[in-house]
Amino acid sequence: MKKKYELTVIFTPVLREKGLTSAISSVEKLVKKYKGKVLEMEDQGKQKLAYDISKYHEGIFLFWTLELPSSEVGAFEAELKLQKGVLRQLLIRISK
Repeated sequence: MKKKYELTVIFTPVLREKGLTSAISSVEKLVKKYKGKVLEMEDQGKQKLAYDISKYHEGIFLFWTLELPSSEVGAFEAELKLQKGVLRQLLIRISK
């Protein structure tokens, strides 16, 4: 059964336009790999971090609204952490 989730990903600020586009498409391919669907994506751009992460003072913030099968969430998160350029990620289920 598919459920709705909100995904927040902070990418390294050194990704250029081409690298960021590639990173976004790899996250969306990962969603499809785990039988999910991207409903919406929002790019918040480069923002200052509250504290340094891996010696970075800034990060590129992106937000997705997704539908994923609940049985695939653990594997999706584990593989997402290994994606190139990802500093932090957070996946939260939207209750309805």
